[in-house]
Amino acid sequence: MKPARKIASVIETWKADPKLPRLEEALLRQAVGLRVLSLLGWDIFNVEEVQPDFRTGGVPVAFALCLDGLPRILFEVRREEGDLEAFHRALLEGARKTGAELALHTDGRRWWSFLPGAGETASEALVGRRDLTRDPAEPLAEELVALFSREQVASGSFLAEAEQRHRGRRRARLLEALPQAWVQLLVGPDPRLVALLSAAVEALCGQTPEESWVVDFLRRHAAPETLRGPESIFQRDFEDDPRSDRGTPEAVPPVDAGIRRRRPEFFSGQTVRAFTFHGKTVAVNSWEELLVRLCHEFAAAHPQDFEKVLWMNEGGPLRFSRYSDQLKIPEKIRKTAIYVETRLSPEEIVRTAIDLLQSFGYALDDLILTTGAARPESRPAHG
Repeated sequence: MKPARKIASVIETWKADPKLPRLEEALLRQAVGLRVLSLLGWDIFNVEEVQPDFRTGGVPVAFALCLDGLPRILFEVRREEGDLEAFHRALLEGARKTGAELALHTDGRRWWSFLPGAGETASEALVGRRDLTRDPAEPLAEELVALFSREQVASGSFLAEAEQRHRGRRRARLLEALPQAWVQLLVGPDPRLVALLSAAVEALCGQTPEESWVVDFLRRHAAPETLRGPESIFQRDFEDDPRSDRGTPEAVPPVDAGIRRRRPEFFSGQTVRAFTFHGKTVAVNSWEELLVRLCHEFAAAHPQDFEKVLWMNEGGPLRFSRYSDQLKIPEKIRKTAIYVETRLSPEEIVRTAIDLLQSFGYALDDLILTTGAARPESRPAHG
């Protein structure tokens, strides 16, 4: 059996093991760290090759994988309950100090791989991130073999593979950000875009349009395939507007999110594309991303008393916790020690948004959602 298939089989057992998230750190190093290193071809009994508690100047790292007396990879096996971004930054600094060319971190459930020379921050240096609760075993197994097997490290091909994967991830992120940035420019809308379009209209017809007409035009034409669905917050056709005169555009304010006017159950059949909070519009790809980004906004605006979200758990499912293992699919809220549960339905996420608004003294109209009806799955035609 090939190494990747063996590792994938072991990962499947980890995915099904309810005890793994509760293992003490020393046992986690043995059950996960040493086992995967053995499967990757490293001599775990040779302390010159696999050095435990390797010191980089700060907190020791679980393992350093060495060849020819030099640390090539730092492998951390640790549950970090504090600032994960700061922890990864320290791991990368340790790798740079010791000359290690790759870094790997796992808490048993999540796996991060980094190319320390690719950037100063963890997000810039990130090569891959996997989560056993939602990702299949095969991609993680293949990544581990390609980047961290002894054979690949000895041949030197591991570094070229890491660089190629890093470039692919960077390109994918840029391509993903392009439509989101476009939506933000249109939905905002960006004042520079408003001025540019106004000038172009004036050049064509010799008249300057009212700014409100331009603003509404941009909002109505933002990502037409996604944002102009039947329930889009910004959809208001001029010909259907009783204030319009034969289609002449007038200032049409955005319709509110429906949070105040509609029950949360309404959103169960909707997709979400963007939200606007206090005039700032953020494009999102899912309800889960909306929840996390919204939590980032509240945490930044209320750093002193953001922990009050922990009291919102009463009378319902656990939505916020200081301990990630108490949640099914947790995401850490930026610049806090608090995690939010992302395995929630759209209805539950809207209820959480309402609770956030009310807990921090905002009106429901302060949050605008851009939604659309969920697209039906395509079915094969029967002849």
